[in-house]
Amino acid sequence: MNYFHTDCEEVPTISIVTVCLNAESAIGITLSSVEDQSYPLIEHVLIDGGSTDNTLKIIEGHAYSVLVSEKDQGIYYAMQKGVSLATGDIVFFLNSGDKFFDRNVISEVVKFFKLTGADAIFGNLLPYYLNPKDSHDHKAFKNNVMMDLSYFNNCKLFYDESIHHQTIFYKRKIFEKCSFICSKEDANGEYFLNLSAFILHKYKLKHFPFPICKFALGGKSTRNFPLEWENFYLARKILREIFFPNGPIQKIENENEFLYYPPSFKNKMKIYLREYGLYSKLLKLRSLFSRVKYPKDFCEPR
Repeated sequence: MNYFHTDCEEVPTISIVTVCLNAESAIGITLSSVEDQSYPLIEHVLIDGGSTDNTLKIIEGHAYSVLVSEKDQGIYYAMQKGVSLATGDIVFFLNSGDKFFDRNVISEVVKFFKLTGADAIFGNLLPYYLNPKDSHDHKAFKNNVMMDLSYFNNCKLFYDESIHHQTIFYKRKIFEKCSFICSKEDANGEYFLNLSAFILHKYKLKHFPFPICKFALGGKSTRNFPLEWENFYLARKILREIFFPNGPIQKIENENEFLYYPPSFKNKMKIYLREYGLYSKLLKLRSLFSRVKYPKDFCEPR
């Protein structure tokens, strides 16, 4: 792809952070995807949690910039460790098994940073099965069906949901003030990071209207939706108390503040239904006919 024809005077270094543990079946895909990028200045930081399989052996057969292998406190502590070791101007997190949509993603994202003047950029996501025999029960993801995130048009939506870290490029300066690690451990993660960055510190976020990543389905976060929802529900409750003590944001200056280009027609309808409180009602009605068993207190974002 070659979407944005801008002359990039500055050539920032991009740090890709990959965390993994016993990922011998998937890590090679991610390493090859990074190596295949056409962009010239990429630093790949690998944080391994102390793998006991062939993960490290596979890594040694690829190009990388930094490798640390040691036990850690969990995925978000590992990602934060990756941030501390990264030296690039822009930071992106690509999990084991995930891969860039094509070889020009980073080159085009860098152009979009210059075009928009954004502090962070998020794009679209393509879920896929790493192994045809894999399965998942997270209803938000459908195998080989693109997730167009242009519906996420302003900061009001952060009251209900966040943005997948596999789609966001952050300027490094964001991590000088923001982190994955919350004072209340149950709220650790990209939701806390994003609220810190885009609600508390008001960094500028823009939607890149093209696919960023192919996201591997079948992992821990997509195989047990009731448990994942329970964890998310608890984290969101904590984060609402921290960032929204007076309830959801009622007014903003620009309803489409995250959009540089108009959303798709489908997402225009989704935005309209959300704005008038109808979208959640439709989702609840749809869930009555779904085969997935939802938690008792299940409530989709508005």
